Amino acid sequence: MLALPSDTSAGVFLVLVLMAGVLSAAVWVYRDARDQAAKGNPVVFSADSFEIRTPSGWFLACALAFEIFVPAYLDSRRPA
Repeated sequence: MLALPSDTSAGVFLVLVLMAGVLSAAVWVYRDARDQAAKGNPVVFSADSFEIRTPSGWFLACALAFEIFVPAYLDSRRPA
């Protein structure tokens, strides 16, 4: 059986802070992708048959797999 430390509040706090950071980054990516698309410069990422081209797609990808898709977004984004 898994034994948790007696003071789990620090661990819970750390998890909440990390989740807030991931969510904040995903919201920033969504807003930036929406602004880029409005300027006629959509941010598109594709790997084989997998493709992300909408702001909501970028948000979901970044929220679910932060370590993969935030760098992919930054790499796929063209300077304004």
